[in-house]
Amino acid sequence: YEDVMDGLFRDQSRMRAQGDVDAWLIAGGTAGGLDVPAMSACLADPANFAAIEAAATQALYDGVQGTPAFFLNGRRIDADNIEAFDAAAQPLLAGR
Repeated sequence: YEDVMDGLFRDQSRMRAQGDVDAWLIAGGTAGGLDVPAMSACLADPANFAAIEAAATQALYDGVQGTPAFFLNGRRIDADNIEAFDAAAQPLLAGR
């Protein structure tokens, strides 16, 4: 996982310059040892694209503007450190 993510993040500028998202994804997956034919089949499946579009649409509707974004019980919380996250989670953990 980390090798794939590192490859994708490292090559973002190349993807933007070339505009070939599929090649960028394949290169990132290959960096992590993923199977090229399986990745190509995944990228070619319209159902996968539809699922990603639906998730992105829902994220926008929920107010996600970037990552990371945190939600507790369906409510978005602004927590940029563990203390803020803990303060938001404790009332829920206590049953309040």
